[in-house]
Parts: sequence; structure tokens; C-alpha cells
Amino acid sequence: MQTAELKQTYKYTTDLTNIVGIKDYTFNSGYARGMRALELYNGNGLRLTILPDRCLDIPWISYKDCNIGYLSRAEVRAPWYFEPHGNDGFLRQFFGGFITTCGVNHAGKATTIDGHDFPLHGWISNLPADGVCAFVDKEGPEIELVVRGTVIQAQALRERLVLNREWRVSTESGKIRLRDEIENWGVNAEPLKMLYHTNFGWPLLDAGAEVWTNAELIASRTAESAAEMHYYNRIDGPLPGRPEANFGLHGDSEIGWAALYNPHLGIAAVIRHRRDQLPEMNQWKQLSSGDYVLGLEPLCGGVFTKQHPLRYLEVGETAIFELEFEFTDSAEQIEKLRQMDSEQAKSFSPVQ
Repeated sequence: MQTAELKQTYKYTTDLTNIVGIKDYTFNSGYARGMRALELYNGNGLRLTILPDRCLDIPWISYKDCNIGYLSRAEVRAPWYFEPHGNDGFLRQFFGGFITTCGVNHAGKATTIDGHDFPLHGWISNLPADGVCAFVDKEGPEIELVVRGTVIQAQALRERLVLNREWRVSTESGKIRLRDEIENWGVNAEPLKMLYHTNFGWPLLDAGAEVWTNAELIASRTAESAAEMHYYNRIDGPLPGRPEANFGLHGDSEIGWAALYNPHLGIAAVIRHRRDQLPEMNQWKQLSSGDYVLGLEPLCGGVFTKQHPLRYLEVGETAIFELEFEFTDSAEQIEKLRQMDSEQAKSFSPVQ
């Protein structure tokens, strides 16, 4: 909705929550009991939930009444259930959702470095945000739904890393923008490892769906992945016990992107990232029965390979990460994406 349209809109309704808005509520039962939630709806078919108590991550999102994300069997849980032991602690809390933030100084398998334990994919997704602010922004040419907050990862005698997060949801289209600023308020340089665990589930993810990308080089990460290299972009139906496959999506263009398109629904979901901030994207293809999910995960810090060097965030330094998500059922926009994917395929280089 354009800000200039407000005067005309007020002739029909003086309460904008009939069309766009943010609902603020608290869960009252189960593992999520006591957690705060923010539900945003943009008047153009986009509806999502943001959890201030879980790093302002997104468990649920739908577009035109079609579910987009993936909710694991772990369900949505409050952060106080987190037990940072190896890989299991994270997995018991991993609702998946549309996005789970992994980082900020560790992502990947659980490990011990210099006597310090790091759980699978780090701590940040189980930390609550402070100073959360949610509002409808009418200051620009377009009305936007905005959520801001600060998440602090800190430990006595060790790091103090501050994540300032802002979500902006368009009311004119199916676009969402994320801006993260990570500051080092500690006394030592800290490794910067971020992985945006973006997940797609049924029914957007279904047999016949396709993955499109502008990646110029695609690398398999395991032997099972190598066996699927030549149909990394094809989605089949769920099979019992099917092993996961992981691919690294690399490129030299300024903006990297990947999309999931479902021709039966006529809906495409696109994720875009700046490669100077997040140089790589991981494609996680888990098409087994009961765990049917596709991950498209922009990342930095050499989580899976040493192709991109690990960056250290110096004391007082700030790192910025910007992502854009778009959901569309426009045949014209979808055809443009298809053409860009086809052009990129001409220079595609598989690495096994």
C-alpha cells in the first residue's frame, strides 16, 4: 500500500488493521508457553510470525494461503528448554520454520576449540531479543511492517557479540528485507560464522517443483550428494529413509540468488544475498518421509569449505548482512526468473 493512498483508504476504514498490521501475543500451552510472538500480515497475501524470544526468527510463513516453510517434529519451543550438548541440544530446539539463524561465532557441527564447547550451529537461535519494537511505518512512499530488536550473545571472560536485527515487510508486494548488524563489544577478535537456515516445506515443496539459481559453480559436499549432482535442482516426492544431499552454490556476481518454483501452484519463492557479505549458499535437500524439506542457506565463515576465508570481527567492528526474500505468483516475474536460470545454466560447472 502506498502512503499516498491512505487518505482514500480512510474513506472505507479508519482502522488499518482490517488490511495490514501486526498482532502481538503470547503462547499459553506446550513447549512454547510463555513466549512472545508477532504476527504480521501485509494485505497482499503474505502472513508470517516472528519470535522475539528466539532471535527474532520466523517459524511460520504463508503466501496466498499456501504454507512456505517447514516445521519439524520438534515443534516451536521456548529458549529455556535449550541444552547445549553436542548436536542433540540444537536439534531438540530446531523448529526449522522459515528461518533459523545460526551463528554468530560458530555454525556447523558441534565442536570444542581451545577448551571451549560450541553446540551445533551456535547459540544465537536460542537467545531472546531485547528492546523489541514492532510498528507500521508510514514515513516512506510505501507502508511497511517493521520489527526491530537486539540479541546479545555473551559469556563471562569471553565474547560479547551484539546482533541488531531489522525486518521490513512490504505491503505492496510479497517482499521481505532483513538487515543484521553484528558488533563486537568484547575484548578479543571473534570468528564470524553466519548461516541463515532458510527452509521450504510442503505444499510449496512438492514433486515437480524446481530449484533455480544464478550460481556458476555447484559443488557436492558428500558422496550421496555427488550421486544427485546432475539433478540437484529437481524435487521428487518423499521417500522413506532417503539420505540428505548438500550442495554449495557459488558465483562471482554481486548478488546471489536461488528460487523454489512450484508449477502446480504457480508460486515462486526467491532468496537474494550479497556475495561480499555472504559469499556462499548451501542447498540442503532432505526429501525423506516425515522430514521433507529444502534448505537454501546463505552463509559465511567457511562453515562447510575453506573456499572462502574465515573472517574475524575485531573489537569495536561491525559486520552487516542483508537478505531479501520474495514470494510471487506473477507469471511475468516467474518467467523472468526462469530465463535467468536458463542463461546461467549455459555456464554451469558441476564439481564432485
